[in-house]
Amino acid sequence: MAMHLFRFFRRARKGQGVSTRWEPGPCPLTSVKGGRRWREDIPYALPKDLQENDRLHYQHYVFKTLLGGNYHAPLERVGNILDVGCGPGYWMLEIAQQFPQARISGLDTEFALPPGPVASNCRFVQGNILHGLPFAEQSFDYTHQRLLVAALPSQAWPWEIKELLRVTRLGGWVELIEAGDGFAATGPQTERFLSWTRAALRMRGIDAGIIANIGRWLEEAGAREVVFRTLSYPLGSWAGHEGVLWGKDVFAGFLAIKGLLNAQLGVPLHELEAVLAQIPQEWDRYRTCNSIYVAYGKK
Repeated sequence: MAMHLFRFFRRARKGQGVSTRWEPGPCPLTSVKGGRRWREDIPYALPKDLQENDRLHYQHYVFKTLLGGNYHAPLERVGNILDVGCGPGYWMLEIAQQFPQARISGLDTEFALPPGPVASNCRFVQGNILHGLPFAEQSFDYTHQRLLVAALPSQAWPWEIKELLRVTRLGGWVELIEAGDGFAATGPQTERFLSWTRAALRMRGIDAGIIANIGRWLEEAGAREVVFRTLSYPLGSWAGHEGVLWGKDVFAGFLAIKGLLNAQLGVPLHELEAVLAQIPQEWDRYRTCNSIYVAYGKK
């Protein structure tokens, strides 16, 4: 397993995979599981298709609503902004409107169709963070990364955060937002589904339970004035509008990973669907919560 994971850490050659705007990119190695498109050349544990883009659009809205905005670091003047793992670009396109004077770069492993017209101050850069960021040192005033918990092997996190700091200028800010295995007050069906998910992630070298360390890793990488927050939000209709929003987002993530649990662990689809059908009611009964982690620091 360890040797298999090390192949993801090859460092990109200077300039490799860089492109402006939203041009077509090379075709990656993919497969179809349960009718969904998956990448086979990266550890990412969720689909890469249009249906997933729709989920990410809703997820962006949920995080913006729950967290009260698109960023939390005390930004003032910013000229260059980087979004690592930008996906379809929902966050970067909104940031481009909030900071029209800034140049926004979004990095991801493949090109995705943007949800509308692309702002003139946005560009997409194709690359893999596990190969190293294809940017010079001190290139950005603000480096943002959100929800790569299902993309990065556990051993990569401390090194990867150092990469974020490397490309951030002195006095600039790095911000990380994650959610993972921070569930509380779970019932038996939720625990059953989570146990399958943890097993499937382990096969890819991923442990979502360590994601609460992002604040410590940011400090150990050399960031100053680090702020770390654990924000617990309710799942389900028992908690009103907030619970419905967060519950729908987390449950959509469960549905997205269902095909992987079937293909990788051999869990029958009918068994997965029977468990999933009970989870929303279980959240209401047990008053289940799940945490979001926010960390930011100054270089």
